[in-house]
Amino acid sequence: MNPLIWLLSATPSADPSVLGYTGLLHVPTAEVRQDATLAFRWLDAPEPLLQFPGTDRVNRTYSVILPFFPFLEGTLSFVQVVGWTDPEVPLLPYAVHRAFNAKARLPVDWAGPAVAAGVLDPVSANFLSSGGKLNTHYGLTTFYAVATQRLGPLSLTAGYGYGDRAEGKWGRTKPFLDGVFGGADLALPGGLDLLAEYDGITANYGARLALPWGFGLQGGFAGGGWTAGLAAAIRL
Repeated sequence: MNPLIWLLSATPSADPSVLGYTGLLHVPTAEVRQDATLAFRWLDAPEPLLQFPGTDRVNRTYSVILPFFPFLEGTLSFVQVVGWTDPEVPLLPYAVHRAFNAKARLPVDWAGPAVAAGVLDPVSANFLSSGGKLNTHYGLTTFYAVATQRLGPLSLTAGYGYGDRAEGKWGRTKPFLDGVFGGADLALPGGLDLLAEYDGITANYGARLALPWGFGLQGGFAGGGWTAGLAAAIRL
């Protein structure tokens, strides 16, 4: 095979969610990337992801997705928020949030549902800062367990998360993926998937389209606003 064709023949970021991890729109599924692929995605996403006061959009979401080992997936994400500034850095015309997410799937192949456990933004302090002026307290941290069952073209997901419930977080008013969440993914011909979910705060819906050469498009209504984005993946 031509090396360039092989490099560009990776599937788009497998079922990419708004924040990059494999999932529906906001909701993670029990699936993880298992092929040696470096995946990127960009999205313009609705405000309720971080719920910054005074803004109506969280935009310019960049993610890098890597399968570290079979059944283990990690995501690095960078969210830039235009229209709101960090109170401790008032000269910066926008706010940013960096996060690391990880998910491990139970390494068992059987007829029953896939099962996984994961964590979103485990340090809850703008990536790796631990206090003082760098501790931005955006509070996306969530620990969760999730199961996904495929029934032909239909995939059903249900899970439970425990989100950061500490009060006084600047960047949000509710814990993220807190409590029961779930959704469905219906695969149609031509690489089109229809998505519907409940993320513990809102009901979301959308569609995802897989394109040639490792590209994919995604759009829908999530968190009370419209979202659209592009994913790209290359083989390592």
